[in-house]
Amino acid sequence: MPEVATPNAPPYSAVALLRMVLSNGDAGWGTGAVIDATHVLTCAHNLISRRGQYEARAIEVFPGYSGAQAPAPGSGVAASRGFYQRAFVYAQDRTWDIGVIELKHAVRMSVYMQPNAVTEQQDPPKELDIAGYPSSRHFRMWTDRELWSGINVQEHVFAYTHDTEAGSSGSPIYSWERRAEIARLYGVHSGLAQNREDKVGVLVTRVTHAFIEEAAHAAPPPGSPFLLALGPRAGDEAA
Repeated sequence: MPEVATPNAPPYSAVALLRMVLSNGDAGWGTGAVIDATHVLTCAHNLISRRGQYEARAIEVFPGYSGAQAPAPGSGVAASRGFYQRAFVYAQDRTWDIGVIELKHAVRMSVYMQPNAVTEQQDPPKELDIAGYPSSRHFRMWTDRELWSGINVQEHVFAYTHDTEAGSSGSPIYSWERRAEIARLYGVHSGLAQNREDKVGVLVTRVTHAFIEEAAHAAPPPGSPFLLALGPRAGDEAA
């Protein structure tokens, strides 16, 4: 995995380091992708544990960051809200390990990551890029090129060989069209598969894209919790 030499240039400027203050007293680090001026796409387990051990109480976002030291607290953009699917927690469904962060203040940039829905009739490009913040690299942005090895549109997941470690969670899996300056976002890195060997990501399909759109246009009333669950309620058959 090479280090990103130009983190402030597209498409890397739309890759963000995330700092989460967690309910268990820890400070977690992860990765996200800025998809518009006020929203960041990441994995759900950066927001809340699948088995209820923790949840984020505050999130700060640092787009295009890369350095040997952690960014200074308060130098990023604070989150006002986080969204995840109920099935991720209540049904412990790893195929829903995808989340959306709403920012308190707009982040203006020339290129955002554009979620691109994959269908059964159209696969993503076989070769994709991934960028993020593996913990062993401290707070530097690193990138890799992936050949995905399997895909399941119905369960909106795909598998590949990317090395994974703490901090990489939520890394965007995308294709950069240099001439058009378009970053097409096809998935979000989640981590190890259940066999503990393959690496997996949540695929952007029509189903997960609908969740992203719902989160991006949600208007929760004042006083709502910092993290909000979307989708069927616990106990529903579809949960």
